[in-house]
Amino acid sequence: MQGKLEVLLAKFGDKTHLNWMEGLRLWAHYRNVFDPVGWLMSAWWWTLLFLLAAENGKVPLEAIRAQYDGTLFYQLEQKRKLK
Repeated sequence: MQGKLEVLLAKFGDKTHLNWMEGLRLWAHYRNVFDPVGWLMSAWWWTLLFLLAAENGKVPLEAIRAQYDGTLFYQLEQKRKLK
């Protein structure tokens, strides 16, 4: 999983972050033509991730990885408690 994530970021981003347009290019590249409901859901999840975890207009690699391992919301909670 981690190896694939780095490959995706190298292909679509700058290896440490994804901005909005890079995320949309990744989404468009991997969507299934015959699954428009899946398009909407994956676009919704990317938008939600971007709104919650973006720092200076970019989503860091750690936030993307945390989304997949289930620790993103715990990390966001810790960041908000520190503020």
